[in-house]
Amino acid sequence: MTTYIIRRLLLMIPTLLGITLMVFVISRAAPGDPFSLQMGMGGQMDAERAADIRQQRMKLYGYDKPLAVQYLYWLGHIVRFDLGDSIKHHRPVS
Repeated sequence: MTTYIIRRLLLMIPTLLGITLMVFVISRAAPGDPFSLQMGMGGQMDAERAADIRQQRMKLYGYDKPLAVQYLYWLGHIVRFDLGDSIKHHRPVS
């Protein structure tokens, strides 16, 4: 009975990693990005300024890094139950 419980507990690790990887990939594969959506539908600011603001926000939130680095950073926050700040409301999500 003890070996069964230990085996099940050890199998939870790759299962949870697989689930988190799937959630991360699906969230990144969704069309658009949160920064473009936040700036609104065109015409609110000139293209050069909008591109600069978008680049600054991408750097701030780590979207400029490779996907593997983004995943590890995201997973580290999830393990600590830190869901980050809302991009729209600028408050903690939790």
